[in-house]
Amino acid sequence: MGVKSCDRAHKPVGSKRERLCVPLGHEAPRRVSGKCRAATAVFIKFGFLMLLVCADYVPASAHAQSICGGCEVQIGLGGTYHYWGTTGGTVLPVSVTWSESRYELGFFRVTTQQTLRDRASHNERVTADPYWGISLSRRWQLFESGPVKGFVGFGLAGKTKSDELSTTRWDFASQLGLPFRRSWIAPAATWANLTAAISAVHLATLAGCATRRGILAFDVQTQGSALTPDPESVLAQLRSPGLAALVAEPTLTQPWQWNLGDVEQLVYAIEFAHP
Repeated sequence: MGVKSCDRAHKPVGSKRERLCVPLGHEAPRRVSGKCRAATAVFIKFGFLMLLVCADYVPASAHAQSICGGCEVQIGLGGTYHYWGTTGGTVLPVSVTWSESRYELGFFRVTTQQTLRDRASHNERVTADPYWGISLSRRWQLFESGPVKGFVGFGLAGKTKSDELSTTRWDFASQLGLPFRRSWIAPAATWANLTAAISAVHLATLAGCATRRGILAFDVQTQGSALTPDPESVLAQLRSPGLAALVAEPTLTQPWQWNLGDVEQLVYAIEFAHP
């Protein structure tokens, strides 16, 4: 337990005198005046109004489309910090962006306690308990270079609890982001090999279900003079060495029309024996 030094404050606060008890080795608590709190509230309201004004400048064509036609949902994992030092909290954010990522609505959960090292006792002290939060921001793109885009954002953020790190539940939300995106670009031959491998696994699974003899029936679509899938290509895959342990003597039948009522489909079948 720490020793407390209690002195009477001789400076009046308003029309009353106060008695302040301050633990030795700690600074006296600072009081936030009503004017300061009022000014902060005015700034927050002003920022929120500016955000709404910016939202009015969304092109009219965007309003004509679906309200969330270009939305993107992102889920992440992050940590907490205070100024430049970490506070050890774990953050689970979920955000929704729209209008080409100009606007973002975020929901987040700080799942663990946040701590800071006390300079006097050199011990970790809890500065914030877990809480829920929400933010609404407007983004401005700064640059774009290949798969990297840089942007800044500004808006409002709120949380369910106040704590030592932030005494108010409402605050400004500032962003600085460098999202990185990269597509898988491969030549046509690579995609063809990947498609063939997936088809071979699928055919092997179907052929493995047969005990002695099997019939593989499949419908085809006509694209000009070509058939998709090509029955001869399916037959060649079943005759490949990789399926020799599952398929023997595969033969292609003549096609027939499959009447489904509203539509008719062209169907082929391949008969085979199980070795």
